[in-house]
Amino acid sequence: MIHPRSISHICLKEWLIKSHRTQTYKQEKKHARLLLISKSLANLRTRLTS
Repeated sequence: MIHPRSISHICLKEWLIKSHRTQTYKQEKKHARLLLISKSLANLRTRLTS
């Protein structure tokens, strides 16, 4: 028999890992969007200057 406290601890650990993953995923998504925006801006700038 597993102690209920250890079960909740395992669940908490898994939840923390999952939430951390979603946080990093969101941040990466945001970062990718920013990169895309800066790239398109750079393309616009080169088109305007040429």
